[in-house]
Amino acid sequence: MAGTTRITPAGTRAAKPRLAHRRDRAVNTLAALLLIGGGATAVFAGPAEAGPDRSDPGPSYPAGAAVTTFTGRAFDTCETPSLTAMDAWQDSPYRGVAVYLSGRNRLCPEQPNLTPSWVHSTTAAGWHLIPIDVGLQAPCRDNRRKKPMHAKHAAAEGIAAAAGAASAARAVGMLPGSALYADIESYDPSVPGCGRTVAQYLSGWTQELHRRGYLAGMYGTGRSGLGDAAARYAEVDLTRPDAVWLARWDRARSLSAWPGIPDSTWAHHQRMKQYRGDHIERHGGVALNVDSNQVDAPVATVARSYPITAAGTMAHRAPDTAATRVATLETGATANVVCQVRATGRPTWDKLSDGTYLDDTRVAGGSTKVLPECSYASPVAAGTGAVTRSGPGLGYGTGDTLPLGALARVTCRDLAQSWVRLDHGWVAAADLAGGGPGGAATPFCPPATTKP
Repeated sequence: MAGTTRITPAGTRAAKPRLAHRRDRAVNTLAALLLIGGGATAVFAGPAEAGPDRSDPGPSYPAGAAVTTFTGRAFDTCETPSLTAMDAWQDSPYRGVAVYLSGRNRLCPEQPNLTPSWVHSTTAAGWHLIPIDVGLQAPCRDNRRKKPMHAKHAAAEGIAAAAGAASAARAVGMLPGSALYADIESYDPSVPGCGRTVAQYLSGWTQELHRRGYLAGMYGTGRSGLGDAAARYAEVDLTRPDAVWLARWDRARSLSAWPGIPDSTWAHHQRMKQYRGDHIERHGGVALNVDSNQVDAPVATVARSYPITAAGTMAHRAPDTAATRVATLETGATANVVCQVRATGRPTWDKLSDGTYLDDTRVAGGSTKVLPECSYASPVAAGTGAVTRSGPGLGYGTGDTLPLGALARVTCRDLAQSWVRLDHGWVAAADLAGGGPGGAATPFCPPATTKP
């Protein structure tokens, strides 16, 4: 990982960058050799033990939640950059930035720039945020300075870490539906019981985030954390994370063909790769010490603010003019928009952070609004996968098959709640954890779309 943040105006000589154990990420000599030299093929110890706990119904989303997925390049650095630096880096190839949100083992724990205002401003400027929790580490961790998990209490420690991360996310404006990533540093997978402890921690982490309406991710190396999680992928006694972030500093940005990590695992917009470690980059006259990442995965969900342009704008309980009216907004009022409900031949609706919906034509921004489609990720629980269909029933044509553990991006559910519509088809609700996304967020599909 990169060292402390360096901001250097053009023409100013910078001090030599300090390499720091921010999240180990195989910064020590042994792990670096494994990452760069092709030794990241997973070494698995003990039986496969981690996977989707059948008692975990998947995320339960409150009314104002939504999932945001980002595809592109992202950087991370120890201290959250200033807004000035983020503005300068608009000239960079990056559109995502990872931030150290929480955790007992953060090297840069203060994070003075990571405020609600910073989160709102960077998101409004088009940045996608990737929140990281650097919590307790494996008992057999390579960096012995980091505080460890305890075998007897690992699940409870994971739950506590998730509760802290979710609270920290809420405090800075990262809404439910956001993915929060647990940083699991390199460890020795040959130590008996060590991988099991990490699996229990991650299971607690994932289940608690699901309970709070967040998605759970993890960062790790193919040699240890992520390799172990892949080996345990199909087991049922623990809950697997929803998305993964591989550390492999080989400068290859591919999100497939990872050694020891089958392409059938975390297969549907659920992967990131840190392909280059500590290095200095300069964009817009500002230099930062960063790591580089390729992303196709869920990230933070943040509301964007727009003014109301029409007097007497009605907020509805669902994206339908016939739905219950719950408030009236006047011209100039602020609408905190999370996502949009879009359908061919139907009006576009803006979903607000309180879970209500507005007619998009009454919200300023027009074509300049860059908002995700409202969706609610739910993991595939059927061992044979979930077959997509062109409509809500077995009589419709089949499409692709989402494998076990893939995140189905649900946009609505049919009135009978037996089928859910995705961004690219329909699947049986029974094939998803808990019968599809839980909570109050997921709307019913318009009646016309649920008829053969």
